[in-house]
Amino acid sequence: MTNKYTRHNPNESSQYIFRNKTQRLQRNEFRLLIETLLILFIGTGLAILCNYASKSFELNELFTNSIAELIDGLLILFSALTTLFFLLVILISLILSVILIMSGLWRLIRLYTQTKKSKISRFWRK
Repeated sequence: MTNKYTRHNPNESSQYIFRNKTQRLQRNEFRLLIETLLILFIGTGLAILCNYASKSFELNELFTNSIAELIDGLLILFSALTTLFFLLVILISLILSVILIMSGLWRLIRLYTQTKKSKISRFWRK
């Protein structure tokens, strides 16, 4: 039996930890060549597509229009968010006012019933 506080040989413990690991298979060189060529062809195709796209569009006009539309969209979004914020503030104020009115009425009713009971009890004590 081994004590849990005894030291183990580092070689034995590493063999114990990694005993069920499988060896990683080396890839075939032909398969690596095919993957490399495929990556090169895809990259070249994307570069040609970008070159063709830049010739068919007027980039300066495209960028200015897209930035103008982006700014317009952000202004509309900001306007909608401010409207939503004010709506939320009004809703919270409405809920708070209802709670304050209900609590005020509840305290008024309790005050009225307590003073009524105290007047009756004072009348019967005399």
